[in-house]
Amino acid sequence: MSRLLIAIFICAFVIWQLPGQPLYAATQNSNGASDDQRGTDKFPLTVKIVQTPESDAAAAKVSTQEQSQLDANWWLVRATWVLVGVAIMQLCVFGLQAKRLGQTIKRMDETAEHELRAYISVRPAPLHPVVGPPAAMQNLTPNTQVGVWIQNLNVGKTPAYRVEVRAIVDVLPFPLPHGWQMPQLPAPAVVSRTVIHPQGHSLFAAQSVNPITDFQMTQIQASTHRLYVYGLITYEDAFEENRETRFCASLECTVPGLTFQQAYNGNGMVAALWYGWPEDGNNAT
Repeated sequence: MSRLLIAIFICAFVIWQLPGQPLYAATQNSNGASDDQRGTDKFPLTVKIVQTPESDAAAAKVSTQEQSQLDANWWLVRATWVLVGVAIMQLCVFGLQAKRLGQTIKRMDETAEHELRAYISVRPAPLHPVVGPPAAMQNLTPNTQVGVWIQNLNVGKTPAYRVEVRAIVDVLPFPLPHGWQMPQLPAPAVVSRTVIHPQGHSLFAAQSVNPITDFQMTQIQASTHRLYVYGLITYEDAFEENRETRFCASLECTVPGLTFQQAYNGNGMVAALWYGWPEDGNNAT
């Protein structure tokens, strides 16, 4: 509104200052027509609006405000992108921390499981806990399957469930060939499963499939072969994981002045010492 009033005032002032032309005056020519040609095609009326210093200052002020607003918006956009970048970096850091935390927790769980789980190991057992000889071997005769008593011991800190033992006595080369693989174990006639508590044990009698022959006994006496006991123990630990223990050991007579051949020709009862090697199939998982 103020600009319109200023424009009207300027128009009136310009028209009033036109020389030799009285305001709103008209002259008649000889033909009676008016000589005032203002506002016609020959002499159009022109109004020049002159900006006042106040208008220039206001426009400059508005332009400065707009530029300041643009600058402020630009810095706001920059700050927003910086915040987005920081947020992305924080998400990456949090993701890495979560991954490391998960790995740490997993290692702690695995460590706790390794420390607390059941471990079944084997060792020679006497025929009788009190009067039997250690690592007793019985029925070492030409007519009977030879048997060796095995003691299954839980050396872990939690019970072992559904413990099943499959073992066999056989005559094999001594020493065993490198990379020897345990033969297929025969299926038991009766499956027996038990629970072994921490530091507890159970007894198992491994037998040969057939009686030891004279030829096999000759190989044993020549030290090219030995009697072996080997087998597989499967069980479930407290963490509901299926575990197994494979074992293999050779047997050597420990009674002074007595050999397997003499026991073979006698009552078939003899004490034997176990020799085992990790490369011969001993492992626990």
